[in-house]
Amino acid sequence: MKTIFRFTLILLFAFSWKLKAQVKNVKIETYYISDSKDATDTTGSILPPHSTTYRIFVQIAPGCMVTRVFGDQYHQLMFASDSVFYNHTADGQTFANKFNYAHFSEGTLPLDTWLTIGQVSVTKPTGRTYFGTPKNEDRDGSIVGGPHSDGGSAGVPGGILMNNDSGAGIPLTSEDGLDTMSYSRVPATGGWLNFGFLNSQSIDSTIFGSVVKKNIFSSNNAFLQCSGVGGINRDSNQVLIAQLTTNGNIRFTLNVDVYDSVNHIVYRSVAATDPSDSLNTVNGSHVDPKIVYVQSPYLNYPLICGCNDPNYLEYNPMYGCLDSSACKTLAVIGCMDTMACNYDPAANLNVQALCCYPGLCQDRDISIVCPTLNVNELRSQLQFDISPNPASELLSVEITSTITKPLGVEIIDLWGRSVLKQQTNSSLSGYNLPIDVSGLASGLYLILISDGAITGSKKFVKY
Repeated sequence: MKTIFRFTLILLFAFSWKLKAQVKNVKIETYYISDSKDATDTTGSILPPHSTTYRIFVQIAPGCMVTRVFGDQYHQLMFASDSVFYNHTADGQTFANKFNYAHFSEGTLPLDTWLTIGQVSVTKPTGRTYFGTPKNEDRDGSIVGGPHSDGGSAGVPGGILMNNDSGAGIPLTSEDGLDTMSYSRVPATGGWLNFGFLNSQSIDSTIFGSVVKKNIFSSNNAFLQCSGVGGINRDSNQVLIAQLTTNGNIRFTLNVDVYDSVNHIVYRSVAATDPSDSLNTVNGSHVDPKIVYVQSPYLNYPLICGCNDPNYLEYNPMYGCLDSSACKTLAVIGCMDTMACNYDPAANLNVQALCCYPGLCQDRDISIVCPTLNVNELRSQLQFDISPNPASELLSVEITSTITKPLGVEIIDLWGRSVLKQQTNSSLSGYNLPIDVSGLASGLYLILISDGAITGSKKFVKY
């Protein structure tokens, strides 16, 4: 029976992509859901009840920083909704790094629609600079809503932005998703640049401004950039990109530059708008060795679904979610070269590196990879069964041959290296031998059982 497995697929075919996967995920937080009290504030235009404020976080690899959000001729930047976006007409901003945090007490201003790279207030020499963080990672309470609110134009007693709708998780009056940096990642204010949002008079007529109510922004020639911002929590490293308030369902397409401060490389992560076409991710004239283009399945919302299960031939890591109907053919990897000594007729996915030939066995021991090359061994093989397969901690070996000598057990990895050896003093037939494989890395292995005269071998997967 041939083993169908995913671990070697991931190792051999996705490893190089994962090395470059600096965008680990994109998370959408439901920040707040408005109520009728919030709708009483008319200072910054009326916010309809049941409007939802969303925050978009790009989660990146530890040690990295987001430096740019953009759309170019190859990659669209887009934010859209079924309904118009809310913008505060009095003190709203296009870019959140322009906010004076002292104004967050002004009615519904904290629900303004804007774009940013982490920062959500102006840097002041003697003041505080706030950055966005998921509410469940906020460490310093709240300066928004309730007692911190002026009650809006109606002067609501006790303030507004106090709705405790469970759909928004932690109330804003408990944690507001605003926090300060505890380590040196604060960009200089002068490092901020933008293009494609403001006209020559610095007026914003896009969804991020209040001049015209709109429900979509789409551009192939726009960007916001700074010297680089990481997440407040360095482990999860989630960087706030946008806040969107609307009565409709949102959708977006993002492209971001992520700077790897260790390797000094910019990973230009672009949305996988067409997972079947990897060529649309790269600018053909690109020659800068310090910029690596990476296609990400997470930079579209809603996610594009397909077969992202590596157990199947239809597997494509560019799909952000699973459509099980797209996964049709279970993958069995192996050597499909009939000239190889380890030709596998049951395989449907060829891995040439697995093929072994006399004199050419990829630095592996051919007697281990192809034990049947020895005609004498063909006449007498030690018989045994193994279970479970795949195995996580214990591999049970059931000996079915008649054994009169103590047994030796050896486990060989994919490259013919011995990773485990043990001896047993038993010389019985039909008994069960437990093998502890918990210390092995996930992958494909060969187990050899020998009494010194005859040897048997089987493949198994450790997960």
